[in-house]
Amino acid sequence: MKKTTKEKRTYVKNSIKVSNLNKSYLTGTHVKKQVFQDFNIAFEKEKVHCVLGVSGCGKSTLLRIIAGLEEYDSGEILFDKSVTKNKDIFLTMVMQENNLLPWFSVYENIKLALDAVGDKSINDENIDEILEKHGLLEHKNYYPYELSVGLKQKVGLLKAIIIKPKILLLDEPFCALDFVSKEAIHDIFLKEFEKEKFTSILSTHYIEEAVKLGDYIHLLSKDNRSYKVFKNPLKKPRVNDKNYQEFLEFIKNEYV
Repeated sequence: MKKTTKEKRTYVKNSIKVSNLNKSYLTGTHVKKQVFQDFNIAFEKEKVHCVLGVSGCGKSTLLRIIAGLEEYDSGEILFDKSVTKNKDIFLTMVMQENNLLPWFSVYENIKLALDAVGDKSINDENIDEILEKHGLLEHKNYYPYELSVGLKQKVGLLKAIIIKPKILLLDEPFCALDFVSKEAIHDIFLKEFEKEKFTSILSTHYIEEAVKLGDYIHLLSKDNRSYKVFKNPLKKPRVNDKNYQEFLEFIKNEYV
């Protein structure tokens, strides 16, 4: 019988600990594919964790399992008790596809997120201030189809962060963006992280992104048979650290 994250939520010292995870599925040709086998990984609280690996290594599957969106065969997903005080908003996820409701404007999408968690502390004036801070006020009444890909992702990230989750999961949300848009959203993410100090797990296959954003870099092998984790030694802003290029090359050499 398959188990879900909801069934196995117990408490540990880290924000999240994945223990002895097994996950498989049948391909279109009815061949069993093993995604994870006795897989273990832990994520320290109030840090940014970048899960780095090539396409198909299980990054998205791992995040979806943690979020409770995908079943798994066996194992445990363990949560720190402190992140579950308000179980309705302790975890949120931003996916590759933007999470905006197409029939609502930018303002209405933000307001809906706040209403959904019962947050009455932020009024219309506060929302305007937040949108202006992030360069979105002029797009307040725009609908998602009227926005560029970069703006959609910016609003989607803001929508997720504004409810102040304890855990923020990001499944390659920046992969379709151009360099300028990606840099702008990276800045928003890092500023909000420093302000709110949530635990974040971001999946990516871009080494530079992992080195720039991650306090810890978790390397998944393509066959999921090996796993390595490295603590980022660089000072923020990391791209300006004198050892940035050296550490970047080190991760590139490990990324095989």
